[in-house]
Amino acid sequence: MAATAPIRIRFRIFLTALLVAVALLLGVGVSGFWQLIAQSPIALLQGAEQPSAVASVFVPRQSPIVLTLLTRPDRLLSLRQILTSPQQRRQAEAEAERLKRSLAVSTGLDYENDIQPWLGDEVTAAIVDLDLDRIPENGQQMGYLIVAAVRPGQSARPFLQLFWQRQALQGRPPVFAKLNGVQLIYSDVEQPGSAIATAAVGQQFVLFANNPQILRRSLSSAQSLPLSLADTPTQRQSLLQLSPNRIGLAQVRLKELLSLLGQDSLPSKETLPPDEPPVLNLGFSLTRLGLLADWILQPGRAQLPELPALREPVQALRYLPPDTAIAVGSRNLPPVLDSLNGLGIVPKLGSRLIAMGQQSMTELESGPDSARWSWITGEYALGLLPGERQPDWILIAEQTADSEAAIADLDRQALTQGYSVSTVALDQAGRSTARATAWTRLQTDRQNNQLDTEVLGLHARVGDYEIFATSLAALEQALTAPQASLLDSSAFLQATAALETPNNGYLYLNWPQLEPIATPLLPSLSLAKVVAQPLFEHLDGIALSRYSGGADQQQGGLFIRLVETVTERG
Repeated sequence: MAATAPIRIRFRIFLTALLVAVALLLGVGVSGFWQLIAQSPIALLQGAEQPSAVASVFVPRQSPIVLTLLTRPDRLLSLRQILTSPQQRRQAEAEAERLKRSLAVSTGLDYENDIQPWLGDEVTAAIVDLDLDRIPENGQQMGYLIVAAVRPGQSARPFLQLFWQRQALQGRPPVFAKLNGVQLIYSDVEQPGSAIATAAVGQQFVLFANNPQILRRSLSSAQSLPLSLADTPTQRQSLLQLSPNRIGLAQVRLKELLSLLGQDSLPSKETLPPDEPPVLNLGFSLTRLGLLADWILQPGRAQLPELPALREPVQALRYLPPDTAIAVGSRNLPPVLDSLNGLGIVPKLGSRLIAMGQQSMTELESGPDSARWSWITGEYALGLLPGERQPDWILIAEQTADSEAAIADLDRQALTQGYSVSTVALDQAGRSTARATAWTRLQTDRQNNQLDTEVLGLHARVGDYEIFATSLAALEQALTAPQASLLDSSAFLQATAALETPNNGYLYLNWPQLEPIATPLLPSLSLAKVVAQPLFEHLDGIALSRYSGGADQQQGGLFIRLVETVTERG
C-alpha cells in the first residue's frame, strides 16, 4: 500500500510533487494542445488566473532555484482527458498514473486522496541552500522547500495529521515546536538533509522542507520582507515585464545553478556579491507545440555585449548536420565568450564541455575567451556532433580581414605543441574534392607494438568560411552538410520559429542526440529523468535566443518542443 511506503525527503522525493505537476502540465502540451486551441477557448492558454507567485513571500531571497506552477495539475489533466481522442486519452492517463505511482513510492502519498482535495492554484518549490552543513566531506546536503496553496474553503490540517500518524507508525515520531505562532512539526534525524518538516500557515499555505532549519528561514522571510524573494527588485521588475499569459514562473541564480550542475565548489562571497548576482527570471506559457518562455536576465556586475540583430538564422549553420546535438549560431564571437566568462559560465562548464568532445582547441589556448579567436567577428556556428567513440566539435567561422593571419598563427602554435601540420585530401563520394590542414602527431601503442596517429584537429576553407573540427569524420560531415543541414531540419525550424525576430542568434539543443552524451556527465539530469520520465520521453528540442537588452538587463525567449511519439522527432 502507498500509505505504508517509507517517506524520505531527498532531492528526488522532495521535488516529485512539483515535477508531477509540471510533467502533467507538459503532458497536456504533448497530446492535446492542438485540440485545446482549435476546439475550446481554454482560459489557461491566456495564462493563469493568478499570474504572480504569492507564495514567494516564504522563499528566502538568496534561494538558488525557484519554480512555481500557477494552476493545479489535475485541472490540466482533466482538460486533456476531455479534449483528446480515446487513444491519446489512454496514453495520457497511463503517463499520469506512472507519475502518481512515482509520487506514492517516493513519499507514501496518494495524489488523488491525500493532496488533490485541498491543493490550490499555486505550488512553489525551491532549492533554498546548496549545502546545509557546509561540510565538503559529506557532499552537498541541499535544503529544499515546497509551498503549496490551500484551496479556498478547504483545510490541509487533516492531511498533515494523517501524514504524521503514518510517520509515527514507521518509527519516526514527530517533534513539535513553535515559531512566531506557527507550529512546526518535524522528524528528528541525524542527517541534516534527510529530515521531514511541515508547517501550516493559517488556512492558506502548507510548507514542506527536508530540514526544520529551512522552515525557520522560510517563516522568518515571511515575517521580514527584506529577507524574502517577493521583496527583491529583480522579482518585482520581472513580474511586470514577463508575458502576462503565464502558467508558471522560475527564478535561477546562474552561478549556483552551474555549481549544482558541474559539481564544483560553491561560489565564494568575494566572487558573488549578494546584492549583484546574475539572476534569470522566466515566465512559461502554453503553445500548440510545447512550452514557450520569455526570460529576463539581470547580469549583476557582468558586462553583456551589444550584438547584431538578425532576422534569420546565420548561413554558417548550413555546415552543421541535422543530427547536431548542440548548435549555436550568431555573429561576433569574442564578446559572447567574454560575457559568458563574466557570468561564470565558462569556468564552471568548461571542463564539462571539453569532456563532451575532444580537447583540440583548448590544447592550443588557455581558454575559450582567448584573443586567438578575436578575428571571428562575422558569422559563426558551433556544433557538438555525436561520434562513434566520443562526440566531436565543429566550429564554422566567416572569413574576415584578420582570419588568414590568425589561422596561420594557430598552425604555428600547433607546431610548438609538438604536432605536425600537414595538408590532407578529403575523400567525398570517392573524389578528392577538398583539402584540409591537419594537426597530428604519432603515438606509441606499446601494447600492440605499433604507432597510432593522434588527430588534434583539422581546418579547411570552404567558400567564405573556415571550418574547424576535432576529427576527420566531423570535418567531412560539415562539408557534406549543405546537402541536408540543420537549417533543413523540421525540428530546428519549428523550435526557432516559436521565438521572436529580430534576435541575436540561436542556441539549439537536439535532445534525442544530446541525451546519451549529457546524461553520464550530469548526475542531476539522470535523477530528473527518473522522476519525470514521461516528460523526457516527449522532449524533442530546446531553442534559446536573446531579443534585446542593455548593460543592466537582457531579454529573450526559450522554447521547449514536445512531440507525441518518438517517430515525430526531428
